[in-house]
Amino acid sequence: MSTDTSAPINPVKEADASPVEKKELSISYIPILVVSALLIVCAYGFYESFAILQRSNITVVMPSNIEELKLLDDTFEKLSQNHFWTTAVLFCSLYIIKQTFAIPGSLILNITSGRIFGVYLGFTFITLCTTLGAGCCYALSYTFLQRFVKRCFPGRLAYLQSLVDKYRSDLLYYLVIMRAVSFIPNWFVNLASPVLEIPIFTHTIAVGIGMAPYHWICASAGSFLAEIESPSDIFDQSAIIKILAVVIAAAIYMVLRKKFAPAETKEKVQ
Repeated sequence: MSTDTSAPINPVKEADASPVEKKELSISYIPILVVSALLIVCAYGFYESFAILQRSNITVVMPSNIEELKLLDDTFEKLSQNHFWTTAVLFCSLYIIKQTFAIPGSLILNITSGRIFGVYLGFTFITLCTTLGAGCCYALSYTFLQRFVKRCFPGRLAYLQSLVDKYRSDLLYYLVIMRAVSFIPNWFVNLASPVLEIPIFTHTIAVGIGMAPYHWICASAGSFLAEIESPSDIFDQSAIIKILAVVIAAAIYMVLRKKFAPAETKEKVQ
């Protein structure tokens, strides 16, 4: 009498594990579904607002440098006075899409926001859009791009990994410093964060706080656009002091936290 060896060795265990695996798989797709929905809304908002401006005989051109930006000053004035919220939808949609796909170079957009929307509202728009876009980029990388990041940027990834491991106990404050100083490109940090197991909450908060001084400086530059000849006119001594203030505050907190931490906490850090 022959025995059937083709049956699973432990069918009960396999059956028990299947629902858990299905649940984990479904949860892992939640971030990308949220991002996809947001990008669809942004694409629709971009299309509709662009069409409205076209029907109003306003040609929307994306400047590539400060000189082109200054040539569009009259157009910005019309947009600010006659199509404020339509332009806001167009701008925010474009900005979030740009951040989601880690496209570098936001200086011109940041200055434009200050010129069209004013310093306070422009600062608010670019801070929120940068934070939201960085979170979307994190979700995109987490779901699809981790292997791509590991293969294409092994050197940068290893360097960033060493820094994250070194300051893991004070990760939020170190990431705030990293964002403020930008000694590692922000687009790469957005892509690499899920690979390095940086929590998305920590990642997002660090973007909002760390880049706030830079955003304020750029939005403020929009109010004196006619006087700007080069980026060096934007990042003057007072601008550098604002950025350093955030860096110093985060660094002081890290030092004091380690100095006055309980003995058990210090042992874990070491």
